[in-house]
Amino acid sequence: MLQNSKLLLRDQRGVAAIEFGIVSAALLILFIAVVDLGIGFYRKMQVQSAAQRAAIYASIRGFNAAGISGVITASRGAPLASPVPRQFCACPTSAGLTELSCTSTCSASIGGVASTFKPGIYVGASARSTYTPILRYPTLSSSLTFESTQVVRIR
Repeated sequence: MLQNSKLLLRDQRGVAAIEFGIVSAALLILFIAVVDLGIGFYRKMQVQSAAQRAAIYASIRGFNAAGISGVITASRGAPLASPVPRQFCACPTSAGLTELSCTSTCSASIGGVASTFKPGIYVGASARSTYTPILRYPTLSSSLTFESTQVVRIR
C-alpha cells in the first residue's frame, strides 16, 4: 500500500491539465476585467459625445432647452441631461469665462489699449451616466458616474 502511494506521488500524468486549469482561470478573470473596464471607458466616451452633440446642436439652432436635452438623451448609452441645459452671459478672461449679467460690459486690454464690449451669450450642456462594473475592484467604487459639460458661445 505504501509503495502505491510513492508511485502515485511520482506520477507526472495529468500535471499539464491541472496547470492549464489554474492558468486558464486566472486568464479568464483577467479577460473579464479588461472587457469590464473597457465597457466603462466606452460609457465615458458616450457621455462626452452626447455633451458635444448638444453643444453642436446649440451652436446651430440656438438655445432650446428641450431640444438640447433631447439630443443628449437620444445619444448612445442613454445619458441624462443633468443638470438642465442653460443659457448665460459671460466675459472671456485668461482664467476662462466670468459669468455676469447680460446688461453688463466686459473690459479688456488689447495691446495696451483698454476696450469694452458686450458679454457673449453661452449655452452650457451637461450629460451624465452611471456604470456599474461586473466585478468589484478594490480601488473603484461599486458604481461609476461619468459627467461631461460642454460650453459653446452662440452670440
